[in-house]
Amino acid sequence: MGEIDPHEVLKEKGLLVEFREPMGKAAFVSHQWVGNQHPDPEFKQMRVLQEALKRMTSDLSHISLDLNSEAMVPGAKPLDTRELRENAIFVWYDYFSCPQLDHQTRRALTKGLAHELNSELSKAIDSIPAYIARRELSEESSWILIRGATEIELVASGVGAGGGGAPPGEGDFTVPGDRDKLAPILQHGLRRKLFSYLKKQDLVSYRVLLNLQSTHMKGFDVERIEDLIPGFEPDSSDLDSASMAASRFLHENGFQSVGELDRQGWSPLHYAALGGHPEVIQGLLQKRADVNIQTKTGVFGEEERPMAARNAALGVSPCRFRIFKHHDAARLLVAARARVDGGILPALNLAGSANNPEGVRILCEAGCDARTTKDILGFSALEAACAQGSIEAVEEILRQAGYNMGSRVMNRSLYTAASFRGGKAELIFRLIELNSDVNTRYGPGVLTAHGAYLGWKTFQHRFGTVTNTTKQCYHAYKATPLMAAMMSAQYEGAAALVAAGAKLDLRNSRKFTAADFAEGHILPRFLAEALDGDVTACREIATAAIESSYFEI
Repeated sequence: MGEIDPHEVLKEKGLLVEFREPMGKAAFVSHQWVGNQHPDPEFKQMRVLQEALKRMTSDLSHISLDLNSEAMVPGAKPLDTRELRENAIFVWYDYFSCPQLDHQTRRALTKGLAHELNSELSKAIDSIPAYIARRELSEESSWILIRGATEIELVASGVGAGGGGAPPGEGDFTVPGDRDKLAPILQHGLRRKLFSYLKKQDLVSYRVLLNLQSTHMKGFDVERIEDLIPGFEPDSSDLDSASMAASRFLHENGFQSVGELDRQGWSPLHYAALGGHPEVIQGLLQKRADVNIQTKTGVFGEEERPMAARNAALGVSPCRFRIFKHHDAARLLVAARARVDGGILPALNLAGSANNPEGVRILCEAGCDARTTKDILGFSALEAACAQGSIEAVEEILRQAGYNMGSRVMNRSLYTAASFRGGKAELIFRLIELNSDVNTRYGPGVLTAHGAYLGWKTFQHRFGTVTNTTKQCYHAYKATPLMAAMMSAQYEGAAALVAAGAKLDLRNSRKFTAADFAEGHILPRFLAEALDGDVTACREIATAAIESSYFEI
């Protein structure tokens, strides 16, 4: 295939099939359209997808975890590609698989006559949640991220751990009515999944999903799913609405008491914080729930635990769940004297990585110090936010620190942004504006926790365990942000760094230059030209990215 034809043309040519499970495996491709009227006018995205699929089904033995999942999600494992090679793969791609809008339909939309839409298109759109719900290779919330033709990784972290984007209800809908149309479809799938967990007596997965619905369904005008477990009877000791809400919550979640811990080591208060229910939290506290209770070791094997549970490291208090942006619940926990600092993953770092500026403000008002808070590996809240490209949170952390983070943290933040998912031109330029060194050389002390982690991953890389993480760690010492951006295939960020004066001839401790990390990769034209000495296109790309960016505090 050398060009992208719409559904109707492919169907006429006999190139489309109606997929049935015995035929093999179906891969659902989620992507962003490049143009308004066509998903990929110059066939650039599709060429990358083609090469990535060839790689996954030929010489790639497994799809390795992304940096965040490998470091922070216990029990997460790479995806074995044998199933991709042993089965025929059918690709679901919207422009191929959904009937496209003809001139008459566009006119109908323009006039607000959405009911004139082709019924086949409606059916195709309605089927999407069902396809995703039946996924086999991407259980729970894991998914395959294709950064480039050879940069492929498994994101095994769920909401709040850098795994995903905003809830679908908070997305931009070209046709506003589609939001109302999508809501009941997703809610039906959610209800069906909850009943499935109850039928299997998998109460942990049921509790996680039941309480995450406030996150999953945010932006939709729907009633919360409840009363799935019948037989609730009010307790005579419940004298107010908060106590009543807490009792109903305990029943709904299958708990007998506020101090009970389930198989994954979570208490009712953890689940209430996960769902962000202020009245329930108030009621549980009135019933003497411990506001600082820590998650304990459960009886699950790691492979059995729900993804959201794996993301919550051992020893996490309810207050850490502010990553889900439940601000009223967070304020209530803080008012109840919840500890806000310390831990493997400090709450401030989590708020930063989740791009939650309001959460950052709440925590700093409660006593967190944006300049000194660090996680177990020594990463500051600013670095955590930069790693995820969380621009609003970055600005709030800087404001809380009086724009005085120190040169070391600023330089590390630029490198971290370039090495993970913060390679956005506006973030790169903002950090450089605040005196981050565009040519900083990375290198944590060997006696630090992070240094030990880099050493361990470097050892693994040398002796055959080659993953995205081990490669980054192996090449980290004396690497520049530009090298990191090339390794992580963040080409917009690389263009911004080049435009800001990043040197192309510097070498890391392995004697690699930025150009060496491009070997065997399909580079965009502007970067290929930059590596040949012409940075004009990189400057144009970076300028265009800045002009089209927008964020607010």
